[in-house]
Amino acid sequence: MSKDEKPIHYEPHPVSKERKAELIAQGVRIVDAAYAPAGWQQNDHVDSLEAGTGKASVSELREALAAAGVDFDVKAKKSDLQMLHAAFERSGLTGAEWNNLADEDKAARIES
Repeated sequence: MSKDEKPIHYEPHPVSKERKAELIAQGVRIVDAAYAPAGWQQNDHVDSLEAGTGKASVSELREALAAAGVDFDVKAKKSDLQMLHAAFERSGLTGAEWNNLADEDKAARIES
């Protein structure tokens, strides 16, 4: 998908690394909200990784996790990457905090 084909998501800047990774993983083009057309409102047409839409590619999921600083198995299946990303997003932790969790804690968060 070329840059011009991606839906535009207007986001107030500066954008945190975590939020940028999330939006990139959702396949949108990020534009500063200051440039939004008059009367424009963000709609919910953007699919979320947490919703398990499956629209994010493996490379997009890897990119989002790497941008957030989350360690992951580069050979992981798409479904495993989706569950990892969703669990990480729900956790509210930084990548370093996530990486420092015990394996059992990570597994419990991914399963829930």
